[in-house]
Parts: sequence; structure tokens; C-alpha cells
Amino acid sequence: MTGRREIEEIVGQLTDLYDVQLVSQIRESAGAEAAELVAANLAGIARQVAVRLVGDDPTAASDAAEVVRAVMPTELGEEFAGSALGRAVHAAETGAVAAR
Repeated sequence: MTGRREIEEIVGQLTDLYDVQLVSQIRESAGAEAAELVAANLAGIARQVAVRLVGDDPTAASDAAEVVRAVMPTELGEEFAGSALGRAVHAAETGAVAAR
């Protein structure tokens, strides 16, 4: 499923993850305007992470997987593993990116 559809699915999942883990906290502490500015920046970051995660460069994919893991709550488990984002992170962490 590598391609535009996979990237868009991963971007959506990352954006949701960022919203839950980061933007909501900013909204509570700094207000809606600050949260919207951060959310806009994180949307761009999510796209770049997704592109690197499914790209052909194993080093970039591994680095992108670290970015995802940095904000991912540990309790996601099975739900995360079965998602496009989870599969891409797993592939990057196991070196399967180079085998594509």
C-alpha cells in the first residue's frame, strides 16, 4: 500500500496522535490561538515524518520512527500495531524499509 494513500493515512493518524498528546495540552495551558498555531506546524511535521517513514532511505525511516515513538503513549499496543502508522514504524525499526 506504499504510496500517496498510505502517506495520507499516516499523516491523519500522526495528526490525531499529535492532537491528543500535544495540542490538547497547549490548548489547556496557552489557549486556543496558540494551539491552532502549533497544530498547523505539527500538520507539516506529520507530513514530513510520513514521507520519510515510507520512503526508501532506511536511516530517514528509522529517524522518523523515533519521532513517532517520542509522542506515542505506551498503552496503544495492538490498535497501533495494526494501523498504517504502526506498520510503517515497525518496518522502519526492523529495517524492512530497505527490503521494499
